[in-house]
Amino acid sequence: MKALLVTVMAVVLGAAPITYQIDLVRYFPGGDAEALSRSTAIASAKAFAASATPRTAAALLLWLQKYDSFLTDLERHDIYLYLKAEENDQDGADARADDELGNTEQLLSERVVEASRRLGDARIHNLTRLPSLAPYRYLLTDSEMQAKHRLSPAEARSVALAVTPVLEAAATSYKALGKSGAPLESSQDPYAALLVSIASARNGVARLRGFPDATSAAYFDRSIDPASVGERCRRSATPKPTRSISP
Repeated sequence: MKALLVTVMAVVLGAAPITYQIDLVRYFPGGDAEALSRSTAIASAKAFAASATPRTAAALLLWLQKYDSFLTDLERHDIYLYLKAEENDQDGADARADDELGNTEQLLSERVVEASRRLGDARIHNLTRLPSLAPYRYLLTDSEMQAKHRLSPAEARSVALAVTPVLEAAATSYKALGKSGAPLESSQDPYAALLVSIASARNGVARLRGFPDATSAAYFDRSIDPASVGERCRRSATPKPTRSISP
């Protein structure tokens, strides 16, 4: 039985280290059992992604419950593979399996986004007023909002042809500059050119998605309120009053 050992040093100076053990058998009996279960889970998730959008409240509830179940199952496998990778970071098979799980989870998410787009604002509002579907209100409304900012297939192909190569080239150039060992002061112009190309490319994609710029798109994708970020920055920049202590 393999296990991940995590050693936590005691707070008290001189105390012996405390050793904790994560028992992978609590997730799956072994690697073969996990691989078999993972294959079934991925196949079931892909079948769900190909299913039709439910038309009734009862069918939608069952469909969303299946989504929850499939996602929970996939994440259980994801955690197992992550822990195994921590034991052996040279295991390429685990890394590839983890990538496949991530792609399948993304497929599930995109299916809910598409279903929410088909349902629309009014239908989602009416359906989630039902007590049985109320817990899914945020999932459906957020997914419907994401659908409004998805690229069309034609737009996605354009981005893959015109924008992705620019970003990949910029990443390659950035790594090369970092490895060159040249002082930052002497590389300001190349770095600036890279930043301009990256900003232009990301701004272009953001506008295709219906945002004014890449910053707005980034806030949306991370579910961050720009106003809250500005307020937090203002608070951080405001000097805190000092208290004097009289002798």
